[in-house]
Amino acid sequence: MPGKCFPNNWSDIKPIKKRAAQFGWLFDLKCTIFACNIKNLKFFMKSLSVLPLILFAFLLSACSGSYTFEASSLDKLNTDLKTKFGEDAWYTSIVLKNNSSGKNIVTVDVTKDPNSLRQAQWVLRGEWEKSSDISLRIDNGKPEDYMFQLDKEVSFKMIGKLIQQSIDQLKNEENIVDATVQTASAITKNEISNKQSGVLYTISLHSAAKDKSYSFVYNLDGSLKDFNK
Repeated sequence: MPGKCFPNNWSDIKPIKKRAAQFGWLFDLKCTIFACNIKNLKFFMKSLSVLPLILFAFLLSACSGSYTFEASSLDKLNTDLKTKFGEDAWYTSIVLKNNSSGKNIVTVDVTKDPNSLRQAQWVLRGEWEKSSDISLRIDNGKPEDYMFQLDKEVSFKMIGKLIQQSIDQLKNEENIVDATVQTASAITKNEISNKQSGVLYTISLHSAAKDKSYSFVYNLDGSLKDFNK
């Protein structure tokens, strides 16, 4: 006969039941904690699998620059140009162009050595690309007389101010309230007598309602030179 084990006294079962009831909550708590840990572990492992994609997207956005005509974005462009080409780089042209089908386009003609009479044209369409080499010919004066530097002659803060000034003028004089910026630029004219009149800011705006474009040309000091409408 198979052996069986029973308490000698059936009354001994009551304390056993009582102790089981007392410690049952502890067993339930351990099971709950275990289940939560398993759930958290699964979430953690899932997060780890997604993290590389998030980091890749962040790095891609960081490497692929895009700038708007807002003051904060222009200030960032100013900083990024100095980082890319150097604090003391010399320019003859900086153009920020609205690209409605994608990221706005930045084009610069720049050199680190004006006396070399050579510049490179760089274009930013998400990433910087060198598009061409430029040879300069100076008939009178020094090469620096035909170039400008950031935060010395040309200021992106001035560009931001002139953008808002142009928008306000269209609103007040032409009753245009839907003006959008098409281009904002600082460019050296081919023939100049001095930088104040030879380096020009140009702000181009467009009204979709009137299907018409407007151009504001400013001297280096911010005074209005021409208003083409």
